[in-house]
Amino acid sequence: MKTYKFRSLLLVPALLVAAPAAALASDSSSTQASPPLEASLKSAETALEQRGSATPESLGGLKTKAGVEVAKRQSSLTKWAAQIAQSKADCGQNAAATARIATTQANLAGLNSQIQAATDLAAAKVLYRQIFTHQRVYLVVSPAVHVALACSHQSSRSVVLTNRLTELQGKVATATAAGANTSGASALLAQVPALIQAGKTTATTAAISVAGLAPDLGVEATKTTNATAVTSAKGLIKQSDSSLDSAGRLLNDAAKLLVSAKKDDAKADKKAANEAEKTAKESERAANKAKQQAEVEAKKGSKKNK
Repeated sequence: MKTYKFRSLLLVPALLVAAPAAALASDSSSTQASPPLEASLKSAETALEQRGSATPESLGGLKTKAGVEVAKRQSSLTKWAAQIAQSKADCGQNAAATARIATTQANLAGLNSQIQAATDLAAAKVLYRQIFTHQRVYLVVSPAVHVALACSHQSSRSVVLTNRLTELQGKVATATAAGANTSGASALLAQVPALIQAGKTTATTAAISVAGLAPDLGVEATKTTNATAVTSAKGLIKQSDSSLDSAGRLLNDAAKLLVSAKKDDAKADKKAANEAEKTAKESERAANKAKQQAEVEAKKGSKKNK
């Protein structure tokens, strides 16, 4: 199982720029752990909130830099919207994430327009800082989007696992009816539904917990609260992976036991057939021997009568 090593957002602002769409590109990926959020982190974007917030000291320079910072964020938002659109499943938060992206894009466009129209450096600086404090594309919007995408991936995994469970249950029923001992496989399959449900529930809880994150507006206490919420959500995604991974292992083990049970049943059938054949041959030999003995006795009796 892939792990999520989450750095404290209080020390290193974590930008959750994952690529769930790539991980959902094939059906086989739906059985695998959710895309590792931390592993997909882009270090260049991690530093944007720190470097970009340094305010230029000339009005022209400030306007130029504002245009650059807003364009970077708009590009990221557009990419994330595409990832949501390409997602194979939805655990209930995709629409909210898409709406949040659209709202943030509109806010950024309006903010940039105000900055570009500003004639006072001091007023422009106030607006410029709002790109980072009031929008928080990488510290607030990104977690909401990417945890929602991870949750959607878990939903897709759950469907695949549930379908496989149903398939194996059918095979168990058929094998049982044929006389195979499927108690081991049945016991394993009985544990799977709860694990699938746990995986779905924890992932959904994670997505909901960060869907309502609010920009910190420069307030450190809010930043801390947001960081804690994001770290907790990542932990829940990890738990979800663990539950679904366990379900997958149980399904694999049950499938192996089912194959073994069928082989044992086939061996038992073959042994029974061999025993039946042996018994039939012995009966046939005994009958032939009795027949031969009767013929001998009959000949002896015939000779006496003569």
